[in-house]
Amino acid sequence: MARIVIIRHELEPADFSHFALSMVAEKWSADGHEVQVVSGILDLPDGDVAILHVDLTVVPAAYGKAARTYPHVVNGFALDISKRLVSRRLITRDSPWTGPVIVKSDLNFGGWPEWQMRKRAIALGKPVPNFPKPQFPTLYRRMSIVPEDTWARPDVVVERFVPEFDKGIFSIRHWMFFGDRERCKRCMSREPVIKGANVFDAEDAPIPDEMRAERRRLRLDYGKLDFVIHKGRPILLDANKTPGQLPGTAKGGFPEYLAGAIDAMLADPAVAR
Repeated sequence: MARIVIIRHELEPADFSHFALSMVAEKWSADGHEVQVVSGILDLPDGDVAILHVDLTVVPAAYGKAARTYPHVVNGFALDISKRLVSRRLITRDSPWTGPVIVKSDLNFGGWPEWQMRKRAIALGKPVPNFPKPQFPTLYRRMSIVPEDTWARPDVVVERFVPEFDKGIFSIRHWMFFGDRERCKRCMSREPVIKGANVFDAEDAPIPDEMRAERRRLRLDYGKLDFVIHKGRPILLDANKTPGQLPGTAKGGFPEYLAGAIDAMLADPAVAR
């Protein structure tokens, strides 16, 4: 049996039950593995596997360095999922694009995890990180009507809006993976900006080679990629290294299936590294 250490940021609350990894960890514990969730990187316990599960867009380098001291490490090199790194659809004020655009925070999930950590630091009397206010995605029909001051803001990005749209239905594809275990779902909505609340149907979907290449580029051992198929071409929208519990995640034994990835990682360090 393995000793699995899940490393979280010192400003994150102890409860992480809303994350998908919590369900996977429950399965590990049921199988006899020793699972320990720690906050911060001081006095880290011994272990066989370290899983870097810091819910920040940019993880402090010290956390990655600490995680990589373990014999096996998950996401030890996946330290940055900012839109400026992830996206291949960024445009500037001088871009020739004339179609619809979407303005987003450069931070993952609109910057809400960072904002929550900022509030927690204030409550605990600790140094307050200089994180920007959260930014909801805003869709514009054409780039010419984007407010002028948006283009100079370092906390947001402007992207070409390239939806997957067919017969009145918008789609987004969620690919969740852990090591060699994976699942991809196509979620359908009648709204152009798709959220869990407006999804009316979902189905299994194939994983394009282009997305596998993006996963390698971002060095993600565990996480989720959101993408669309636009005019026959797979296009990455977002990357997440601390995915939450997606609708239907607990069904069909999926957490148990993901949990099995730990065996391959223990057998072959190259799988995790």
